Amino acid sequence: MNFCTNCGNQLKPEARFCARCGQAVHRAVMSEKLSQENLCPKCNNKVEPGVKFCVSCGSSLMPLAQAPSVVQETLPPVPVRQDPAFTPTGKRKKVRVFSVLIIMLTLVAVAAAAFYFWRTYIPGESEKSSQTAATGITENTIIDAKGIEDIALTTEQVFARSDTAALASIMSSTFLEQRRPYLGQLIPYMPAFAEDFKSRRLLYSNERYAVYEFSSSEGKFTVDFCLGEDGTWKIMRF
Repeated sequence: MNFCTNCGNQLKPEARFCARCGQAVHRAVMSEKLSQENLCPKCNNKVEPGVKFCVSCGSSLMPLAQAPSVVQETLPPVPVRQDPAFTPTGKRKKVRVFSVLIIMLTLVAVAAAAFYFWRTYIPGESEKSSQTAATGITENTIIDAKGIEDIALTTEQVFARSDTAALASIMSSTFLEQRRPYLGQLIPYMPAFAEDFKSRRLLYSNERYAVYEFSSSEGKFTVDFCLGEDGTWKIMRF
């Protein structure tokens, strides 16, 4: 016979739930080891299982009313093996380690960049480098600034006088050979050239080469000077 493990109610063999308390019926085996029928402890009258009082003498049958012991045959839970790497905790650990690695690599990169910048940058050197790139002047370059300015002023005066002979004397030999046939054609334009050349500014210079830039109504032009073989500055191009 089967009894409810919650309230002790007698169950039908095919019952899946207790009709009294609704408890689910588990597979259980009754340990029925009663060697004799249930009797009243006072009058030995036969009593039905589950009755609380003897119908013959009225004695309390509470010990007998308790449900017989039931041995549960519940199956133990099957342990589930799970890889720690795929658990939420394992994922969090992986993310944490990856984040720390990224931060460390970033700090190393920043430190390397700062060290390189500190080793290569000297305050004021960038301005000097820019100036050197624009003018070609370095600390070891000896610039004949006076000679360069003197040839520029002489050129202005020669053009102002329209003096082609003097112009030929301050032209480099190669440039003179190219332009000698056309010197006479320059005379009408030389005064205007001299006036425009007053707005000149030194664009580039080194120990053997200098370039002046000037503006006119037709745009911007340059005059190039070079150090001749005789050690004097000459007009190389205009």
